[in-house]
Amino acid sequence: MPQTVDVRRTPPVRAARRRTVAGWVAVAVLAVLGLVAVGLGVAQRTVWLPDDQVSATATTTGGDVDPLLVVTAPGVLETRPGPVTVTATSDDGGPVVLALGHEVDVAAWTADVPTAVVGGLESEGSLAVEEPAAAASSVDVPDPASSDLWTQVETGEGSATMRLDVPEGRWLLLAASDGSAAAPDELRLTWPQEVETPAAVPLVVGGGVALLLAVVLAVVHARASRRRRDRAVATATQTTQSTETTQSTETTRSTETTGETR
Repeated sequence: MPQTVDVRRTPPVRAARRRTVAGWVAVAVLAVLGLVAVGLGVAQRTVWLPDDQVSATATTTGGDVDPLLVVTAPGVLETRPGPVTVTATSDDGGPVVLALGHEVDVAAWTADVPTAVVGGLESEGSLAVEEPAAAASSVDVPDPASSDLWTQVETGEGSATMRLDVPEGRWLLLAASDGSAAAPDELRLTWPQEVETPAAVPLVVGGGVALLLAVVLAVVHARASRRRRDRAVATATQTTQSTETTQSTETTRSTETTGETR
C-alpha cells in the first residue's frame, strides 16, 4: 500500500512556516523598539524631568553667637539668572521681615549689630554663612519694617517670602525679626531653571511611527503568510497525490507481473 505523507511536514510547508516565523519576529522587534522609544520620551518629560527650580539654603543660627540681622553678600542674589525668590523662616514662629536695599543703606543699618552674612554657594544646595563676631547684649535694633530705606519689604509670622527681579546696582537683602529677637534661622534662595528635553519629542514621534509600522506590517504579514501557507499546502498536496498515484501504479504493475510469472 502507498505510504500516507503528512502534508504539514513537506518541504514547501516547512519553508513557508520558517518565513512566517521570521516575519513575526521582525514585527515583534519593531514593536518593542517603538515601545521603548515612546517610554524613554515620556520618561524624559515626567519621571526624569529635572526640577524647574534651583534652591540654596543658609542656616543662620546655631553658631557661637545668634545674629540679630542676616544680610546677603553683594552678588548673591544674582548667583543665577532670572528672578529670585527669598524665603526666611523662624523656628520660634516669631515675626520675620525681609527688606531689599542699597548696599550703603544696608551697611548703615547693620553697623555695630551682630550680623550673619550669607555668601555664595558653599556646596550644591548650600550657601556659605559668615557668623557675627560679637554678642548682642547691649544692642538696640529698630524694627526694619518701619523704615523707609527699603525698596521692597515683606513681613510674616514664622516666615516671609519675597520674589524680586534684582535691579542693576549693588543691592542686598536684609532678614530680621522685629529687632527684639534673633534673626530668622534659615534663608532659602530659589531661582528658576530652564529645563530642556530635546530628545523627548523625537523619541515619542519615532516610537509612534515604529509602532504604527509594526501594526501595518503585522496585518500585511498575516495576509501574506496565509497565502504562502495555502500555496505551500496546495503544492505539497499535489506533490503527495502525484507520488501516491505513481506508487499505486507501480504497485499494480508489480502485482500483475508477479501474477503472470506464476
